[in-house]
Amino acid sequence: MYTNTRFGELLKVLPKNTFKRCVEQHRSDKHNKGFDSWGQLISLMYAQLSGCRSLRELEVSYNSHSAHHYHLGCGPIKRSTLSDANCQRDAGVFESFCQQLMGRAHRRVRNEIKDLLYLLDSTPICLRGRGYE
Repeated sequence: MYTNTRFGELLKVLPKNTFKRCVEQHRSDKHNKGFDSWGQLISLMYAQLSGCRSLRELEVSYNSHSAHHYHLGCGPIKRSTLSDANCQRDAGVFESFCQQLMGRAHRRVRNEIKDLLYLLDSTPICLRGRGYE
């Protein structure tokens, strides 16, 4: 018997029709050969939420939950395919989808997120290693 995961519950609130309109607007699936923008979004969200630090770690972790791929609307991923998609696909589709989601959010939430994004952007990056003592 199938039970929905917490990740699946999180994805339920994403308006898939809005994402499809953004994909059509940016034509990001124009030369798609099986790995579409929705699969890329899901895999990148999974990587962010699970704390994956590499494509190899993402591939192993994500593909270990293969029973849930059908219900998420995607299939297993491969490192090279995801790497190619990240390099070649326009990130504008994700930007416009984010703007659509932000437009639906309450004004107070939008202001809080602006402050959070400012904090993230102003975070210092500590460089260590040869030449950065």
